[in-house]
Amino acid sequence: MAEPKEPTLTEDERAQMRQWLSTWQQAGPLLEEERAARTRALSDGEAAAMALDLWQFARPDAGDNGEGLLLVARVLQKLGAR
Repeated sequence: MAEPKEPTLTEDERAQMRQWLSTWQQAGPLLEEERAARTRALSDGEAAAMALDLWQFARPDAGDNGEGLLLVARVLQKLGAR
């Protein structure tokens, strides 16, 4: 199997990438603090309602009988074996 070619970036693209990384290094911790504060502020009822909403995505009886989850698990196993 041939090695994948690394993309060639221009200097401008590299500068943009560095700026993007710098921005996220600063913004990431601030956003995490905000997420944690909002999570702590949830009432039990709000948290339960959100959990039920999320559960709708994982219900095997709602469509593919869990086949999609199996495909994801197989891909993750292959990636883990690298």
